Parts: sequence; C-alpha cells; structure tokens
Amino acid sequence: MKKLSDYLSEQLKMRASFFDWKIIVDSQKQIIFIKLHVTAENERGIYIQDEYGQISNDKIIHYEQAICFYNEELPLPDPKHYLFSYPINVHVGIEVGVVDAILKHLVLFAHEVALQLKEFINDGKSNIFLPHWNMVDFENTIQTLKDLKHYCMERLAADFDYEPTSIEKLRGDMHGVVERI
Repeated sequence: MKKLSDYLSEQLKMRASFFDWKIIVDSQKQIIFIKLHVTAENERGIYIQDEYGQISNDKIIHYEQAICFYNEELPLPDPKHYLFSYPINVHVGIEVGVVDAILKHLVLFAHEVALQLKEFINDGKSNIFLPHWNMVDFENTIQTLKDLKHYCMERLAADFDYEPTSIEKLRGDMHGVVERI
C-alpha cells in the first residue's frame, strides 16, 4: 500500500503550482499536515492586524493555514488550529478518492483565498478576511467524483510509524530516568 504522505506530495506537485505547500508527518502525534501558504502584494500599503493582534503594513501579505489527517483512535485535534481535519483508520488506511477530493477542494480553496486576499487588500471596503473550508462543497466534490466514476477505492497507508528519539529510547530503557555519564 502506498503511503499517504508520498501520494499527497506527488499530487500537490502536479496540482498546486500557484501556492506554496508543505507536507509534515508528525509520527509522535500521528498527524499528517498539509500547510498551505498564499501571498498577495500589499500595493496600497494598508495596515493589517492578524489573528494574534500583530499590526503590520508589509509589502507582502501572507495567509497560512493547515489541514490535517489524524489517527481516529486518538483525540480529535483542536479544530481551531486547522482549516480542515480528516480522521484515518490506521489499520485500513484512507481511500484515494477521499484524498483526491480533499486535494481538489484544497486547490479550489487556495485559488479563492488568493483572489479574496487581493480583493481584501485592494477594495478598502472589507474589514475582515476570514476564509473557511466549505463542508458542503467538499462533500459534493466526493459525490461528483463518484458520479463520474473517478472515485478510486484503493487505499493509502497512514504513515504514522513512530520512531522514538534517542532520549526517549533511554528513558524507556531506564523507566523515565536519564543518567548523566
């Protein structure tokens, strides 16, 4: 079975040419992230306040967000930290069709964000820029793929293989005690 992170990387290389992205596998937390990064030029030099209260008028405005795939046997990741999160049964993996729908929707979302960000900077009318993942559109994407017979039932493995660090190995061997040598 092919690894999810490898498939995500291959597909994003083909589909996502107008925004930056990064795949992060956190084996310890058993989460795979896709970090999305969209930029727009701040030609008017307007001041922008981010979600943390930081104010700037940088020449380039950055929008970052992440979606995640997580082990369904573990607690749900805090949804306020992610644009979208999807559970994976680590024993059977995830269907390629679901991943394709997520990626298709992510590319459309990134395109909309790029347009909305430029509009937000240039129109001077909007006070808030707060894009969101539309679950109805996402579910419709899955259904459309199925209706068109483009939905693939093959599975991808959740590559959450956790390799403990050297310190964790020492702690495990010594029941939580680390000795200075």
